[in-house]
Amino acid sequence: MLSLHKLEIFLAVTQEGKMNRAAERLLMTQAAISQHIHDLETSLGVSLFDRHPQGVRLTAEGETLLGYAKDIVWTIAAAENALTQVKNLSDGKMEIGFTPSAASLLAPDWLRHFREQYPAIKVTAQTGITPSLVQALQEKQIDLAFVEGELEENPRLHVAELQQAQIFVVVPSAHPWAERASVSMQELASEPYISRQGGSQTHSWTMEIFSRFGFIPNIVAEFDNPHAIQRAIMQGMGVSLLPACFAQEEQSQGRLKLLTLQELPDLHRTLKAIWRSDLPLKPIPRAFLQMLAERYPHLQIPPSQSAPPR
Repeated sequence: MLSLHKLEIFLAVTQEGKMNRAAERLLMTQAAISQHIHDLETSLGVSLFDRHPQGVRLTAEGETLLGYAKDIVWTIAAAENALTQVKNLSDGKMEIGFTPSAASLLAPDWLRHFREQYPAIKVTAQTGITPSLVQALQEKQIDLAFVEGELEENPRLHVAELQQAQIFVVVPSAHPWAERASVSMQELASEPYISRQGGSQTHSWTMEIFSRFGFIPNIVAEFDNPHAIQRAIMQGMGVSLLPACFAQEEQSQGRLKLLTLQELPDLHRTLKAIWRSDLPLKPIPRAFLQMLAERYPHLQIPPSQSAPPR
């Protein structure tokens, strides 16, 4: 017998290509996933998947069901969205993920402004590196994410660029470079370097920048928060590459100095909003993005009645 729950499990298996991966994503056991697929096949009298050692592959009947399943799940979500008026909700919740830089600089102001407009809505923010936030989106643990990290192309995610942040070499005011306007990559590679933690997109991005010019940074410390890196620089532990917003105030107070990198004077990274593209955008996340569109007029939000992607 078809049910929405079984169709969602069927979709997860088709997207992951393996029963165990679908089980991990849905927080279920592999045996439970297998049983639901077996029940679905039994009720329809067809095989939906060919099983093989590397995973599963849709049969012709499975391909047919896939089209209907996408339409059904999308239509139910779209109907709920069309009838939900966020301003009239007596309660509601939304989960948002931020990379550390966005969490420090943007999240408090954004969430305050949203709460002023929608006081009945509870918003929970979590901080993580880009890969963990992408996974959380795919597992429906969060509704939106805001990241600076580079993203692999993923047809199940919508990516909207919001703003660029220029990156500078940041040094303490007592550093010999403090009177200069720029430094070379070779000079930077010779200095004690303070980095974001391994596994983060910022760490990978930094290593790629150095390797592009044939150098390896002299990493003396790693932190999971740019504010911690900022403080470590001020205490003389080393230097780092940071967005200007993390050092401009300290530079005006004479505690830090921002220098350009001679080989890459316009070095920057891009803040992006990401959300699931294979499901209709929920009303509360949509309201949040509409609020952001007041600040970022170029932000394109999909229409609420858009058709499911093919």
